[in-house]
Amino acid sequence: MSALTLLAIALLVFTLIKMVMIILSINSVKPPKVDPKVIDANNKAYDGDDDDWED
Repeated sequence: MSALTLLAIALLVFTLIKMVMIILSINSVKPPKVDPKVIDANNKAYDGDDDDWED
């Protein structure tokens, strides 16, 4: 194998790894989807409990 072929293969592998890393970083940035009803239920569940440590 010539040096040029090895260089081309190395460059191809490098770009593939780089693309995978970019895709993974984009996916990990997205916030998890939370149903508004779940947030509302959590807020109602904590009503009246947060004044316990005002003493």
